[in-house]
Amino acid sequence: MRKSIRLILFLLFIFLNFESFSQFVKIENYPFISYEDNKIEFFGSSEKRFDPLFDKIKQTIALGTDQVRVLHIGDKQILDDVFTAQIYHNLSLTLHGLESRRGMLWNEATTLRPKKEMEYVIADYKKEEDLLCKKFRLYHSPLNDSISIYINDRESSYKTIYFEDKGYTLFEITNPISKVSLNIINTSSENFIIYGHYLESRNAGFIYDIISENSINSDQAVFNESLQPMLKTMSFDMVVISIGEAEAYSPSYLSESFKYNLKELLKRLRLNNPNVPILLTTPYDYYVNNKPNQRLELVTEDLIEVAKTSNCAVWNFYKIMGSKGSSETWSRNGLMDNRKTSLTNRGSILQGELYYNALWQSFENYIGKTN
Repeated sequence: MRKSIRLILFLLFIFLNFESFSQFVKIENYPFISYEDNKIEFFGSSEKRFDPLFDKIKQTIALGTDQVRVLHIGDKQILDDVFTAQIYHNLSLTLHGLESRRGMLWNEATTLRPKKEMEYVIADYKKEEDLLCKKFRLYHSPLNDSISIYINDRESSYKTIYFEDKGYTLFEITNPISKVSLNIINTSSENFIIYGHYLESRNAGFIYDIISENSINSDQAVFNESLQPMLKTMSFDMVVISIGEAEAYSPSYLSESFKYNLKELLKRLRLNNPNVPILLTTPYDYYVNNKPNQRLELVTEDLIEVAKTSNCAVWNFYKIMGSKGSSETWSRNGLMDNRKTSLTNRGSILQGELYYNALWQSFENYIGKTN
């Protein structure tokens, strides 16, 4: 039934020329926001790289035969999953019958000390039908007989497979449970490290994976030796990168170093999938020492330069929000905090809605081009 609904809606979307079947999110009209700049800019061969993604989205919407998986890597802009949540929530709200969920939430690694135990929550669903999947991976340091990992729910039936060469344990749950949490016991004399988890789901059309750290910079993103091998075991249809906030905060910002590290990160992300579409988003405007941060303009320019030479697309949120000093206006309207250093929840939600509309506009442009 859901597939029929999706197909009918998609056919309406195609034949009505997008006019009476718009899937854009309605956004409050703020005079200080540059709505005309709210678009994804394609550089080099990036637009062609996005075509397979948009075609897969089309198939997913129309028939539910495919699944689109996006990886978003970033700093504090995405750490609390407010900005990013608007993306997958809006997909579900505007496309009735299409499931869109967060898949992986990967923050800083968790260290379990010797002779300790801990609870590690994978997912907590209020409704049984919201259960994302019955299968997930837990990435961790090598297992030994002194490490025990099991699902807390005593009534759950499941099996596990440890893939030592890939660095994770696969859990397959037979019966659905509302809260998926693990109990991890370390009886060894060494630390045990949990890097993160990755949900495997086939009942959601869109899965949005998030890897974030509060003050991650390009150097840390490139040379995270534990993360790189793990990314090789995952598959993504699109990668979004939101970094630059931490570099711009430092008075000793090194432009060439930032661009070099970002290019290296892009190379590593493309090792397994050379043609994966990559979107770079610019940091938002914020104050440092009660003054507009002038380095944000340079970081934005450097991101665009890298995009041009590395065949990436760019969503220029810095320009959309009003560029240098615009956080003053955002703060007066409750979209940034009083110190003008961080977006409020309202501001992050607006950021997510703007991003979603820009992405959807690019998708509509693709549909118009191919029909």
